[in-house]
Amino acid sequence: MRRLSRVHGLGVATIRAAAQEALAGAALRELSIVLVDDRTMRALHRAHLGIDGPTDVLAFDLRDDPATPAVEGEVVVSVDTAARQARRFGTTAARELLRYVAHGVLHLVGHDDGDAVGRQQMRREENRVLARVAAVRSGGGSGKRRQAAAAGRTPRAQR
Repeated sequence: MRRLSRVHGLGVATIRAAAQEALAGAALRELSIVLVDDRTMRALHRAHLGIDGPTDVLAFDLRDDPATPAVEGEVVVSVDTAARQARRFGTTAARELLRYVAHGVLHLVGHDDGDAVGRQQMRREENRVLARVAAVRSGGGSGKRRQAAAAGRTPRAQR
C-alpha cells in the first residue's frame, strides 16, 4: 500500500483528526483508514456483504473479542463515491470524505444507524465531528490537539 499525502485537498493529518474526533475518547488499540476507488469498494462490498455495487464506507471490527473495549478496526472509504455524492449534495468532496471517515469510526465505537433514531444520532455525531475538524483546520481548535496530530499520536490514514 502506498501512503497518500493529499486526497481531495485533505492531508493525512486532517483525516486523522476526523477519526480521532469520532473516537470521542474511546480507547484505541489500532485503526486504519483505507481510501479506495469504487472498483475496489465494489469488490469489498460484494465479498463481505454480498451486495454487488460500491458503497461509501465499510467499517470492519477487527477485535478478537467483541467485549474488548478498545477499538481495533479498519475503515474503508470510497474516494470516488465521496466525489460523486458531494456533487449530488452540494458539498465538497473533502467534507464528504471526512463524513465517511467519521461514519465508519462511529460504527466501530458502537453507533448503529439501522433505524430512524440511530440514523439521526449518527448524523448528529457526524456533524459534530465535521464542525470540530473544521474549527481545528481554521485555527479555532486546541493547539494541543494539532500538536498531537502532527506528532502522529492519532490513528494513521493510509491507502
